[in-house]
Amino acid sequence: ILYPLLLTLLFCFWIKDTSGPHAAFVDECERWIEWGLWWTALGVASSIGFGSGMHTGLLFLFPHILKVCQTVEQCGHVDFDTRKNTWFMMTAEELFECTAKPRSSVSYIDIWLRVLPECMVWGCGTAFGEVPPYWVSYFAAKAGRENKELSDITHVNVAEMDRVQRKIHLFKLWMIKFMKRYGFLGLLAMSSWPNAAFDLCGVCCGSFMMPFWIFITATTLGKGFIKSPIQGLVLTALFYKNSREKIIAFASSWLPVSWEVDKTMNAKINSMLHKVVSSGKTKQTSSFTTVSPSKIWGYVVTSLVAYFLLSCLEEVARLEQARLDVEEVNGQFPERGHMHMD
Repeated sequence: ILYPLLLTLLFCFWIKDTSGPHAAFVDECERWIEWGLWWTALGVASSIGFGSGMHTGLLFLFPHILKVCQTVEQCGHVDFDTRKNTWFMMTAEELFECTAKPRSSVSYIDIWLRVLPECMVWGCGTAFGEVPPYWVSYFAAKAGRENKELSDITHVNVAEMDRVQRKIHLFKLWMIKFMKRYGFLGLLAMSSWPNAAFDLCGVCCGSFMMPFWIFITATTLGKGFIKSPIQGLVLTALFYKNSREKIIAFASSWLPVSWEVDKTMNAKINSMLHKVVSSGKTKQTSSFTTVSPSKIWGYVVTSLVAYFLLSCLEEVARLEQARLDVEEVNGQFPERGHMHMD
């Protein structure tokens, strides 16, 4: 794989630096690749590790949806390029460029379809970030070792827990049984909603030695094609002014008019949205440096994703080397019987 990959990269660099009629097409492909890598990397950074991921949904995806909604309110259409809001090419208060005439009407469904690609790619990235817990448990089960994560849950003393801790513990036990019983469908159901304990699902699937392609397919479908699009739909309805006012009006219609719930809620939400936009503004801390905190954050995210990819490749290489070592030992000492990887 390595040599074709290197040749492909060299070809890409060569064709990018070569002028000609293909330059516009190459630039367009480059923008799409940057866009896909950005949102996938943010998704991976959000879920990678045993609960140690960053909240990139709150930091990047949700403000992106808000920026799209505010641009629609200003432009009156959704015909603008949202790929510029990647790799910190836009400031938090900057909106997208209006490139067409206003439409007669724009619904929040039109806006949702505009942000749906980012939601889906980010959701697929969160699915890829769930691979390390699965692989750690899978290789431990393959080697015949007991998984410490599951052992701590199944052998804990429930009597020492309070009421809330006991309910959480019972939910984890139920989730383990549910995953073991329903397999693919159970994993799909657990990944289709904001499940804070989903790391445990990856541990369970690895311990039960579920095939990798079943695990990654069910997780990607749940997180990338069900959960994230629903989150985008809800946030679009709340961020877009027209749909938000209708929701508030419907909710306040059940309460006394003298309470003025709609005015209070609109004022609070507008203040909150203003703070969300202004919180992303970055200032230059020194005249001797041009590196902003946002760029440093981008380097951190990129480093985490690179570490994730390298650790996955290293684990696969170790497994392959162990298989080769077993074959070599069996070939040199056939009289001792066949040695196994376990």
